[in-house]
This record gives sequence, C-alpha cells and structure tokens, in this order.
Amino acid sequence: FSFIRLSHMKYYGNDLKIMGMDQYIQQLISLPEKVANRMKLNFCKAFKADAYAANLLMSILKTIHIIVHINGREKTNIYGFSFISKLISKIAGNFKTSPAIKCAIKVLSTQAVQTTYHQESIRDIMKCLQRNAIEIVAVEAFGNETRKQCLLKMFNGICKSSIEWKFVLTKKLPLLTYINDDLLIDNLVFFIAHEDISLMDDLLMEMLAIWSTKTHISDTPFEQHFYVTKFIVLMVAYLPNLKERAADIRKKLFNGVQMHFSSSDDKLRALGM
Repeated sequence: FSFIRLSHMKYYGNDLKIMGMDQYIQQLISLPEKVANRMKLNFCKAFKADAYAANLLMSILKTIHIIVHINGREKTNIYGFSFISKLISKIAGNFKTSPAIKCAIKVLSTQAVQTTYHQESIRDIMKCLQRNAIEIVAVEAFGNETRKQCLLKMFNGICKSSIEWKFVLTKKLPLLTYINDDLLIDNLVFFIAHEDISLMDDLLMEMLAIWSTKTHISDTPFEQHFYVTKFIVLMVAYLPNLKERAADIRKKLFNGVQMHFSSSDDKLRALGM
C-alpha cells in the first residue's frame, strides 16, 4: 500500500516529501540492476527487467483502481496522481521495450470509458507524464488501440493542457519520426481532428509545404516520404471541416502533385497520383 500512501494529497506542495518520493521511485527503478550486479546470474526471475516492470505496472493499475474508487466515493480528491505519473514515466524510460507497458496502456484505455472518475483520473495521469515517457506512451496507445472512442476519453484536451503532449502528437510523431504503422497514423489523424481542428489545419499546411518541396522529394528516403503522404491523404478527408483554408490547402496539394509527377522515380510519381 506504499503506492497509495505516496499518492495522498498531503504529499503535494511539501518539498521534503516530494524529494523523498523521488528518491523512493529511483530506488524502485534501480533495484533490478542492483540485484543483478550483486547476485550476477543467480537472482530471482522476478527481478529480470520485463517481469519487474510487469509487477510494478500491475501494482500501479491496482492503485489507480483503489484511488478512483475512494475519490469517487468521497466525491473529492483525497488522493492525487503525481506519484503514479512519475513512476510510470520512470518505468517507460527504463523499461521501454517491456511488453507490459503495452498491456498496461490497453487496460488504462479500457478503464477510461467506464466512469467520469476513471476518465478524469487517467487524463490527469497522462497529462503529468514526464517528457521522456510521453512519446513511448503515445506510440503504444495510438499504435495499438482499435477503439477510437477510448483514445478520445483517455486523451481529451491533452494538447491544450500539456505543451509536451502537443509537441509529440502534432510535431514529433508526424514530422520528426518514421513509424511503419498505419493504425498509429489513422488514430493520430482522427484524434487531432477531434481534439482541435485548427491543429489539424496547421499540421496539414506544414506537411504539404514539406511534401511539395523538391529537396524533400529528392533527398528524403522513400519510406519517410510515404509516411508523410499517408498523413496528408487521411487529413485531406477532413477538408470539409477546414473551410477557411480549404482553397490554400488544395493549391498546395496540387502543386505537390505536380512536383511528384515531374520526378524521374516511378514510386514518387505514383505517390503524386
């Protein structure tokens, strides 16, 4: 029950208690490495990275369930989620390849559609994640969730409440990353369109400007260019909701198409079609 105790609101605003919380988290995260260094190969399987991450995340999910129940029953926030967000951030950063992260996010997305208290609690957790964990969580959530309504419940308003999340969802993943995952692209476009259509407008214009340039067409690896093209095709479907700049978008799109048609590469010409 230490996770529940450290989530009590009395820990908020107290620098000494926050420092103690951070030290406790660091000790938890570093424990497998310390055990491995001391015991060499002869140590319990529970301290192996994947198993340890899974056990921590299971305890976190149980803690969230209990806190949501208590806060809902008392109709006030007796417990908060700062500790949980910090711990999840550390787990994502130190055990980023663990399959348990994917499973935990799946559970959270399912819980997000249960009650208002679940929705608000999970949004608070996501909003307070540290920057190093946000991209990992975003890729797992948007790359694996087939129920779009779960994503809306889980992340609604997050681009307005968190600069870090806004950067990851509208810059890092679409423009600065290549992930060969059509579901992630589809979910991300759907979410941004529902989150704030002006964000979709800005992203589409920025992508079209990149997509249409001769240097990007000729110098960017085909896979990355194809990745950007997929985003553009899906976003163009939301043109009826972009009435004010629809003409500018069409102009940039047609210019880009012409640039692709003039390429000597058959695959690039095909993208223009």
